[in-house]
Amino acid sequence: MRCNLTITMLEPMSCNVTITMLKLESCNVTITMLKHVTRDLTITMLKLVSCNVTVTMLKLVSRNVTITMLKLVSRNVTITMLKLESSNVTITMLKLVSRNVTITMLKLESSNVTITMLKHTTREL
Repeated sequence: MRCNLTITMLEPMSCNVTITMLKLESCNVTITMLKHVTRDLTITMLKLVSCNVTVTMLKLVSRNVTITMLKLVSRNVTITMLKLESSNVTITMLKLVSRNVTITMLKLESSNVTITMLKHTTREL
C-alpha cells in the first residue's frame, strides 16, 4: 500500500513513453506531463485501487496517445488535456467504479479521439 505515487515529466522528448501500473494500491496517483513531445505515449493501469487518480497533460504533442484503465476502483478520476495536438487519442475504461469521473479537453487538435467506457459505474461523470 503506497500513500502517494507521482510521475512528473517536464519538457521530455522521446520516441516511446510507456507507463504501466499493475495491481497498484495507492492513496494518490498523479501523472503530470508539461510540454511533452513524443511519438507514442501509453499509460496502462490494471487493477488500480486508489483514492485519487489524476492525469494532466499540458501542451502535449504526440502521434499516438493511449490511456487504458482496467478494473479501476477510485474515489476521484480526473483526466485533463490542455492544448493537445495528436493524431490518435484513445481513452479506454473497463469496469470502472468511481464516485467522480472528469475528462477535460481544452484546445484539442486531433484527427481521431476515442473514449470508451464499458461496465462503467459512477455517481458523477
